[in-house]
Amino acid sequence: NGGGGIKCHQASPHVYNCIIRNNASELRGAGMILQTNSNPILTNVTIDNNIAPEQDGGAIIITDGSYPILNNVMVSYNAASGVLLDWANATFNDVIISYNDGWGIKGVQFDTVSINNTIINNNFTRPTLNEEISKMIKSGAKLFYKIRKVYN
Repeated sequence: NGGGGIKCHQASPHVYNCIIRNNASELRGAGMILQTNSNPILTNVTIDNNIAPEQDGGAIIITDGSYPILNNVMVSYNAASGVLLDWANATFNDVIISYNDGWGIKGVQFDTVSINNTIINNNFTRPTLNEEISKMIKSGAKLFYKIRKVYN
């Protein structure tokens, strides 16, 4: 069902100074799946080299009313996309999302995404951040962001 590394279902752990690496999932969310009102805080976490066969959420999938806060997190080198938001929200502070085989961040349905001092670069599909933000806003998102550096 997803969550090869960590699966949270109605859970809100604090995850500090961890590496989530080399996990696989038959569906999506190989590194982490956060579902059904899970609100974890991730600080100083690396999520890399995870593999999922579906394009969405190779590293992290956030669904069903979940609202994580990611502080100083690196999401990189995952097979399938970096982060998928599906009926969920998130805050990204000092996050690097790069070198994933798919989207850096993909939003399907969500209300609020806050992106602060974050780098999104060199992901396989390479959409520009402005294109991604446009899509998110058109879907009804409330998006607050301050970007330090963005590369195409």
